[in-house]
Amino acid sequence: VRAHYLRYDPAGSPSALESSGFEIDSTLGWATHEGFRRGTCVPFMLFDLSANRETEVAEFPLIVRESTLFNRRNYTLSEAVDATDNLIESCRQHGGVFVGLWHNILWDEDDFPGWGEHFTTSLAIADKKNGLIGSISSVFRSWE
Repeated sequence: VRAHYLRYDPAGSPSALESSGFEIDSTLGWATHEGFRRGTCVPFMLFDLSANRETEVAEFPLIVRESTLFNRRNYTLSEAVDATDNLIESCRQHGGVFVGLWHNILWDEDDFPGWGEHFTTSLAIADKKNGLIGSISSVFRSWE
């Protein structure tokens, strides 16, 4: 799961996710900036503050979303690709997981020019660096 608009409440979200049966979350990313909201690209188990315990929900931190790069940061395609490449490399160097979010409007070149190319270029960069490309659940299974 990923909460829309990356809304997350440290006091309530972990227990709500766990009690709803979710095993994986990828909400912990920045809406206004790419990078490491929790200072890591390594998955970790969410902590339930009210119960003072680790939950059974794995957090795969969101590293970048295309709307942040293009709408919030006003990057050109080249700048967005460079930022994404740097983040993929940082995740690779630290043995972590690069979690990217691309919305279903990728190929609407009239309203979102370059978003689709950013997606395919990012996949090519990850592939060139021998990244495991897949859904978050398939990466989760390989991570265990």
